[in-house]
Amino acid sequence: MTLDMDKTHGRSGRANFGGDRLSGTGENPVFKIRLKNSDIPKGKSAGYRVIYEVRDSVCVLLVVIYAKSDESSIPAERIRSIIAEFDE
Repeated sequence: MTLDMDKTHGRSGRANFGGDRLSGTGENPVFKIRLKNSDIPKGKSAGYRVIYEVRDSVCVLLVVIYAKSDESSIPAERIRSIIAEFDE
């Protein structure tokens, strides 16, 4: 997984953020990106999902990383709960 995560970074070492913006997750924008799992090369459902919250121009909160084969999606309510727990 580390190598697969490293592929999301450019040569400068800065993360290449993007992905789909998720709705219903709170005040700050939350995105989901898809990462290939090179250990299981069999389509989209074999990859990882990374969910992160953009707090400001320099602060990004990694909310959760999960294998698509283990969990098809994470509900917005659970994402809000994880973020709220971090803020406590």
